[in-house]
Amino acid sequence: NIALSLKDDIQIGSAYIDKALVYYMAKDYNSSLKNYLLADQFINEENDIYTQFKIKYGIATIKYYLGLNKEAIGLFEEGANFYGSRDSFNDKLGYLYSLRLIGKCHLKLGNLEQSSATNKLGINKSLGADLTLIHNYFLQSEGINQFAKENYAKSIDYLKKSLPNIKTNEDFVNIALTNMYIGKDYLKLNKD
Repeated sequence: NIALSLKDDIQIGSAYIDKALVYYMAKDYNSSLKNYLLADQFINEENDIYTQFKIKYGIATIKYYLGLNKEAIGLFEEGANFYGSRDSFNDKLGYLYSLRLIGKCHLKLGNLEQSSATNKLGINKSLGADLTLIHNYFLQSEGINQFAKENYAKSIDYLKKSLPNIKTNEDFVNIALTNMYIGKDYLKLNKD
């Protein structure tokens, strides 16, 4: 209400973004999406292009979680193009995180070759000391993709390479996910 009383589109839009993030953290994806869409009405490419792409990334992420992967890919591609054309470290992260989610969307849609191509691009673009964590998430994503392709030994290799840095980050959900896929890989290899 305070932001609305200011009659400043950027302040109003930012308040809706904050609300969207709170709903996202509570895993209330429909309410989060509603607030991102409201923010989108106030912040656009003319009054704050960087924040506009943060909104698009948020909308795309929610669409990914809601299973609307084709719609999400389009938004993530817009973000990757925007962030990829800029030079700051945060823009590079925006580009890489957009790529990672494009690959994950393709995996969910069964586009395994497109997922691999995106993951491998991300692996190559994320080489460097400052990008170790996102690099390892690309390795993890490709390991999961290799599992879907039934390349179990390759999957294990990618997943095992990713695990130490994911552990260092104390990302317990992704530690469990990585270990689960390593276990599934070994089960499949033992059946052959």
